[in-house]
Amino acid sequence: MTRTHRRPWWATWPGALTMAAASLAMAAWGIVALLGTALLPDDGGVGVDFEVAGQGMFTRGVALAVGVAALALPVLTCRWARKRWAGYLLLGLGLSAVVGAVGLVMFGIL
Repeated sequence: MTRTHRRPWWATWPGALTMAAASLAMAAWGIVALLGTALLPDDGGVGVDFEVAGQGMFTRGVALAVGVAALALPVLTCRWARKRWAGYLLLGLGLSAVVGAVGLVMFGIL
């Protein structure tokens, strides 16, 4: 007697790519905000007689590290979906939602 193992819908390629796209869509605000904080110079002091202090190097370094790590979330989410690791899949989607919420807070939307 042969046993056939059917993959769950989220473990197929279309499902895994959908999960990766959902992860990227949720984390996009955070990725843009974090990488913008890390890489764009602060020109807020233009036309002012005194010097306006910008972001410190520590803040820029943390923003760059978290932004690059957030770029890996959709790839990891797709990999975890293909391996049928439901817990890690949900972890990846949850972390993407948290990164997106951080981005919305940084933009002043939340």
